Order: sequence, then C-alpha cells, then structure tokens
Amino acid sequence: MGQEVRFSGVGTPHQNGVAERAIGTVVRMATSMLLHAAIRWPDVADASLWPMVLEYAAYVYNHMSHGASGIAPIDIWTRTNWPREQ
Repeated sequence: MGQEVRFSGVGTPHQNGVAERAIGTVVRMATSMLLHAAIRWPDVADASLWPMVLEYAAYVYNHMSHGASGIAPIDIWTRTNWPREQ
C-alpha cells in the first residue's frame, strides 16, 4: 500500500514548523511575563511560578485572534466564533 513509518529524532524541531513556531511564541510570552513580574515585584516573583506563567501564556495565545483573519486558535478548535472587543 506504499505506507512507511518515519520517526523524528530528539532535538529535530524542523519536523512541524507551525507547531514549533507556536511553542516558541508561547515560551517567549511566558518569559516576558515572568521577567516583567521580576522587575515590578522582585519580592514575590521567582522561577517556581514558571508552570503557572506558561499555562497562562498558552491560554492567552489560544484566545487571541491571529493574523488578518481575526480568528483565534480556540475558535478553530471548537468551531465557534466568540465576539471579541477590539
């Protein structure tokens, strides 16, 4: 049937460019949020907040509209279109 199995090795980010770009964007957003917190509130911000910050950055990324289409990833996933204030 012409089928074959391919495996990607560890450390090969070039296998899915769209996913890797989204992951990189979310990580940069989380890093910026944590650095902002460290500058503004140095007494309470530390690296133990990383999981919470990363989860929030993913939430923001998934609920923000992207590009000229104005469609958020969550809208594509759920097949709905929630109104957003501009």
